[in-house]
Amino acid sequence: HRLAGGASQSSALQWGVVGLSAVAARRARRQKGRRSQPGARVRTAALRAVAAEGAPGVETPAIPGDISIAGDLSADAVASLAPKYKGWLYLNSSDNLAFHLSAIEAAGCACEVRPLGFDPPPTDGAAEAILDAMARLPRPLMVQCSSGKRAGAALLLWLPPQGGPN
Repeated sequence: HRLAGGASQSSALQWGVVGLSAVAARRARRQKGRRSQPGARVRTAALRAVAAEGAPGVETPAIPGDISIAGDLSADAVASLAPKYKGWLYLNSSDNLAFHLSAIEAAGCACEVRPLGFDPPPTDGAAEAILDAMARLPRPLMVQCSSGKRAGAALLLWLPPQGGPN
């Protein structure tokens, strides 16, 4: 998989993940030592209520239209969402507490786990395995990680060879 200018998709994914990790590290440094803001508990409670109703944070971009991306989801959210998908790609390790494999399998989804971490940065082989899984898994497909950022980066790099935005 090659992008304009000869860069490989997997290299671009690797650098995208490295860039995301740098952003996350800067944000963590800024937050360190800050007090929680007034209303933070209210917002957290509101997010939990919305999560119970319909899994916020799940996005299905119009292009390609058959792939959704998400961050961490509760077991109840996964149980309600999984029947809507035929494939599920999980970008964290399988021992992550937010990975609800039994709910995914109970819905009959084909599921693959392809960990894509920040430290150490992903290899070209790991990135290629993710892009290959995205091409191979049945649709509709859910791509999930902790925040949705890596899932979104993977989708953006998978799209151009498929004839999507480039």
